[in-house]
This record gives sequence, C-alpha cells and structure tokens, in this order.
Amino acid sequence: MSDDRLLDERLVERARAGSREALDELVERHWRPAWRVARGITGDPRLAEDVVQESMLAALRELHRFEPSRAAFRTWLHRITVNRAINATRRGRRHAALDDAMSLPGEPDDPLHTTFLEAISGLRPAHRAVVVLRYGLDYSPPEIADVLEVPVGTVNSRLARALETLRETMESKNAQ
Repeated sequence: MSDDRLLDERLVERARAGSREALDELVERHWRPAWRVARGITGDPRLAEDVVQESMLAALRELHRFEPSRAAFRTWLHRITVNRAINATRRGRRHAALDDAMSLPGEPDDPLHTTFLEAISGLRPAHRAVVVLRYGLDYSPPEIADVLEVPVGTVNSRLARALETLRETMESKNAQ
C-alpha cells in the first residue's frame, strides 16, 4: 500500500472522528487532481470548480460510506467527480478548451496543440473521461475501471475508440 493511500486512510479516520484539520488536509491534497478530472471532462474551468466543490462536499458528507478496503480515497473521490462532471456536461453546459486540465506537450499557441485540445473536447463524455484519467492523470486501465465502475475491457474499448476518433479528427484537421 502506498504512503499516499495510508496517509489518506489516516486522514479519513481522523475526519470521521471530527477533526476539521483532517478534512481540510483531504481537501487540500485532492482538490487540484479532482479539478483536473472535472476540467478535462467539462472543458470549462468555472464549471469544473463547481463540479469539484459539489464532489468534495458530497464526499465529505458521505465519508462514513467510504470503504478503504474497496478503493483508495483518491479513486473514490474521482468516481464522484467523474459522475458529476459527466452529468454537468450532459446538461448542456458550456464546453471550452482543455489546455489547463491536461499536461500536453507543445505550446498553447501551437496549431497542433490547439487542434488536439479541440479534438479532445469533441469526444463523448465517457470517452473524454478515460482519456483525461489515462493521459492527464496517468491512471492505469484497472484504476480507471475502479473510478468509472466498469470492467477493464470497457475502459480499453472506450480508450481505443477515443484514440481512433482523435486520430481521425487530427488527420482531417491537418488535411485542411
């Protein structure tokens, strides 16, 4: 078990016992990665803030339901965040570029970089989620499966479809 996971388990235990400091530390440790997940899926930094705020509040309210034996706190929180971000996106919220969400090579004003970000924003939310988790946060397919609560095969097929769509989009944009 990783040191981060052990620390999170201790913080959860203390937070459940009423420690405000432990709650604050959980939020501080996980806000930015959760925001990157939400930003990558929604494409909108302000909407991502709202999604993460809702996700954090929901997670902290439901902390008694968190089971460390089933998932890491990070995975559990990201599952909540992904679901809320997908729901926000499906409600037709604004969809902007994803440059802040993912650590992508190239300069922001590089046409290839811009085209790639536009291509990612055009993916279906479920496909965008696997791309953001895999390449934005470096999750493995089994970790993504845990976050999304789907089989690893589903993660792999979504990732393959997303990458194929990205390839086609990039090729068509570059041909123009």
